[in-house]
Amino acid sequence: MSAPKVADAPAAGLPTHETFRSTSYFEGLDVLRALAILAVIWHHTAGRSFSVDLSRQGFHGVTLFFAISGFLIVTLLQREKSRTGDIALAPFMVKRGMRILPLYYVTLLVYIAAVILLARSTEARAAFFANLPAYATLTTNWFVDKDASRVIFYFAWSLAAEEQFYLLWPLIERANLGRHFALTVALGIVALSSDFGGLMFAASDAQPFAVTLVSRVPAAIGLGVILAHMLHERSTFDLVSPILGRRGSAMSLLTALILVLASGAPFGTMTRAVIDLLCVLLVGAVAIRPDHDLAVLSRLPGLVHIGVVSYGLYLMHMLAMNALKYWLGLTSGLALFAATTLIALAMASVSHATFERTMVRLREQWLALLRTSAQPARSIHLPAA
Repeated sequence: MSAPKVADAPAAGLPTHETFRSTSYFEGLDVLRALAILAVIWHHTAGRSFSVDLSRQGFHGVTLFFAISGFLIVTLLQREKSRTGDIALAPFMVKRGMRILPLYYVTLLVYIAAVILLARSTEARAAFFANLPAYATLTTNWFVDKDASRVIFYFAWSLAAEEQFYLLWPLIERANLGRHFALTVALGIVALSSDFGGLMFAASDAQPFAVTLVSRVPAAIGLGVILAHMLHERSTFDLVSPILGRRGSAMSLLTALILVLASGAPFGTMTRAVIDLLCVLLVGAVAIRPDHDLAVLSRLPGLVHIGVVSYGLYLMHMLAMNALKYWLGLTSGLALFAATTLIALAMASVSHATFERTMVRLREQWLALLRTSAQPARSIHLPAA
């Protein structure tokens, strides 16, 4: 199946609101997904092999994923609401659920088997099964202690945060509680997140659980939601376009992001907030102008494909890395990064072409059933007596 057509941005001048609203596929976001997943794999395999600060910042690939999700999901929801006057919750849940959950639970089953058969540390094995209810219910970010010495499958915390967002946010966007209700909630989430206002809260083991729930919503998701609302409305689009829509904006923001990551903590306790903001602005610069200056990266062999299969890569790269450590004795460094990336990419590509494609077909069948059931029943005319 070919990708949806991307509307061309003006060759000169700023992109228009009509150009943005008519763009149905943002190829640049797949480029950013590729950069994000490569950064995450680097963090887990080679990041600590080098003493420079930038090498140790690969975990912020997850921050970029959050920014993309917040922006893209709310852009889709807003467009549906503008087009139909409402948001169909059941089709949305089916689409997201069938995209995320089947592969997630298959991977979790593989981890269960691997821990039973191969885990050498009885302490790590016991901790894994103690955490299993949180993994199974996608509440890792609430109930699993990330600071423990070794937490098998903890990387699932980010998937839990995203799935919670998918479940909650359509209800907020759909609520008829004022034109700016969803935007106000997003601003509140950002203000109370651990990267922004969370510093005012007590330690997580001393604060109310409700505060923990709010403060652990990723700020980048909330900022992505705000960006989606700003670009959807013509008035705010016209304010943002001169900043994000210029040639050079995307490259400038990527450069600024790299410089901040390479500088340790140049903004002190607010450094993470600055990184969140730069990630979201980078997403906006890539999405607002299809001919952005990072589009050249899409011509690199395989990079867009890496972005397309990035979800599978995220789930599988730790399996590949641990297998290389277990069987080949690789510990860290460039060799482990390269081998992990290649093996995980092969696994994710096969999964995308087989298992995930099957799930897509099943999803389309379910959506067709939902559309059929939503149609009013045909009238039945009885013959006259």
